[in-house]
Amino acid sequence: MYMLVKSCYAYAVSNDVKMVVYSQQLWYISCAVNVRQQTEMEQTKDTYLRHLFDGDPIFNVYKKEVTNLSVGAPGPDVLKQCGLMMMRATQHRLEEEEQEGNYYLFQYGITSGLWECREELAKFLGRRYGDPVAREQLILTCGATHGLQLLLCSILSSNGVIFVEEVTYMIALDAFNQFPLMRIVIVPMKDDLVDLDEMEKILQVERKGNYFLNKDKIFWGMFYTIPTYHNPTGMTLPPEDCKRLVKIARENSIVVVCDDVYNLLHYGDGLPPHRLFYYDNPKDPDYKGGNVISNGSFSKILFPAIRLGWLESSHRITEILKASGILKSGGAVNHYISGLITSLLQMNIEDEYLDSLVTLYKTHLKLQRAFDSNDCILMGIVQFLSLPILDKTLLTMTKFWAMTEVLDGMVPSSLLTIQIHKQCSYNY
Repeated sequence: MYMLVKSCYAYAVSNDVKMVVYSQQLWYISCAVNVRQQTEMEQTKDTYLRHLFDGDPIFNVYKKEVTNLSVGAPGPDVLKQCGLMMMRATQHRLEEEEQEGNYYLFQYGITSGLWECREELAKFLGRRYGDPVAREQLILTCGATHGLQLLLCSILSSNGVIFVEEVTYMIALDAFNQFPLMRIVIVPMKDDLVDLDEMEKILQVERKGNYFLNKDKIFWGMFYTIPTYHNPTGMTLPPEDCKRLVKIARENSIVVVCDDVYNLLHYGDGLPPHRLFYYDNPKDPDYKGGNVISNGSFSKILFPAIRLGWLESSHRITEILKASGILKSGGAVNHYISGLITSLLQMNIEDEYLDSLVTLYKTHLKLQRAFDSNDCILMGIVQFLSLPILDKTLLTMTKFWAMTEVLDGMVPSSLLTIQIHKQCSYNY
């Protein structure tokens, strides 16, 4: 503070003595205010935490005194296998880099993501889905949430509409709220599935708006859904409904973004249900260049910290994403990790690990069948309970009761419209 006053004095003295006194007072007051503001300002908290759920009384999966079923995250008993897998993959990939001698893995990558990784990923997904997957239709991301954000920034009108089911993945709503010019419109559900009749009526009204479209922002509306093993209802959209939803999207020029993170956690015989992307067939006479995007991630089928996912989309959407300013500035996202994933896929480590996860989660599921099967819907990693509520005022009380008395870690789902029942979900 003294140096500031002295500097002001030296500057003013050559002009006028009165100016000297005034300047000294002005600087003193200014500095005093700054000091007071800094004193009163709350310090940024940076508590020592080890993981996303650390310190949370409900969501902490590391609490040893309770088997926590609150979040879709693996415990240390599962994660302990990952260290050796990553050591093997790292050694394999670095040996490949040394042998080639160009060390591209440490360079900025192409915007669509490491070519070899997308090639191996396409083979892996093709085997697991039982449907063809094309390398050139894949864009690597940092996971499903990043993929969703990239789509909102890249292909949807800045004042567009985001359609969501009245029961949906709750944290997706937080991501949507980051785009204040975009409106969120609720689509009703019927028998725990999207009500396509009501959806058509809503689209007929909303499509009349004045939206900002250009060569990149090609959609005025986006329908966010989880068509396979829905979170939290656990339901899967039947084939006929899938076909109809694709038809509706084409007729109304909207894009359907599918949160396809649970598809490969399939516990039945044979292959999992076709993803919605499968039904948006370029050979259809009414094909419009692609109206469905599959948003996938390794978080549920490998481990969350890997932060790698993919967008599977049509040619026109893929080209827009490849030219995204976000990707062009930094190049491929998580480029080094995508090299390790390449080795995990080439060495069949991921296949073996996913098989073990399916076996483990299938065992967990059997343990959960102590609940009435009429009240629980089974899916990838979540079970869905619908509890009867006769009065809206009991919603808050039911939430507290379910989370503290019935099952430690039961999580209320995101119910966008108040109904006469309260719905909760938990993981196994």
